Amino acid sequence: MRREHHAIPLSASYARIAPRRPAALAAVLLALACLWTGRAEAEICWGMVCPSAICCSGHGTCVAYNTCVCDPGYVGKECPAKPVAPDTTALDFGAVAVGSTTSQYLPLSILAGTSGISATLSGEGSGDYTVTSLCPATFEAAGTCAVTVGFSPTAVGSRPAILTLAATYTGTSASGTTYTTNSTLPVTLSGTGSTTVRAIAADPVAASTLYAAIAGSGVYASADGGATWTAATVQPSDTRLTALAIKPGDTATLFAATDGGGVFISRDSGLTWNACADTGLDSPNVLSLIVTGAGQLFAGTGAGVFTSGNDCSSWTEQNTGLPE
Repeated sequence: MRREHHAIPLSASYARIAPRRPAALAAVLLALACLWTGRAEAEICWGMVCPSAICCSGHGTCVAYNTCVCDPGYVGKECPAKPVAPDTTALDFGAVAVGSTTSQYLPLSILAGTSGISATLSGEGSGDYTVTSLCPATFEAAGTCAVTVGFSPTAVGSRPAILTLAATYTGTSASGTTYTTNSTLPVTLSGTGSTTVRAIAADPVAASTLYAAIAGSGVYASADGGATWTAATVQPSDTRLTALAIKPGDTATLFAATDGGGVFISRDSGLTWNACADTGLDSPNVLSLIVTGAGQLFAGTGAGVFTSGNDCSSWTEQNTGLPE
């Protein structure tokens, strides 16, 4: 005997009720799950049973029905995000000559409703860093901005610090209540102050006497062939040193060039230094120096070649035939 199977259409009333059953079933299953855990502290947050499931985006604690207490630094009804999220949580500047400066941009992602963004520095090397904010005071809509972090080591060796970003976030809870959260986020800063020798000059008469130009520190002298070094008593006022030169026939007279400060002179074998008059020297960016046997001083600068026959009291341009 052949059996026929016929589809039975849902009644109108049943069709209206059926879609609600999954929601009701879900509620029953959540309640049973709570009972199954056997723990009185189990709560339901955003459709999950806590603490057995990952609630509050894993960045908070479910303390009541659909109520999260966010961990420090996280905000939102389910603690999903940070008001201020940097592109990285660590900046490494590497080795930088003492007295020199370098900088990096730190991009930030900002949530809408974020205001009062601030940055503070702390730690052993905090004095060697600077922070300049490029962010507006308040974000009405989610967006991005950046801060510039500068590093200028004042000492040789590791210079660690912590940059702490702080912001105030205003949001709305599930019940419609406006709330304010203060959030902080640390960014690790690291860099090393290094000693960079830009130039060395040897006394043509006293073979064991050497001079070294240390970028960011000044001029040092050695009387034992470099075994030990002693800093000048009075350094050039600009220590962005690039070159050294000794005057033949008068080895007590030395010249030091700087990248931005012109030329300096010492008449006591490098113990004390004074700025040259630099009259006629069109550029303070002096990259090289040489003194001829006749005592003529030549300087290679950002504006070409200049020469002085009076120990850098005045200069004359000598660029004929050089490319412009």
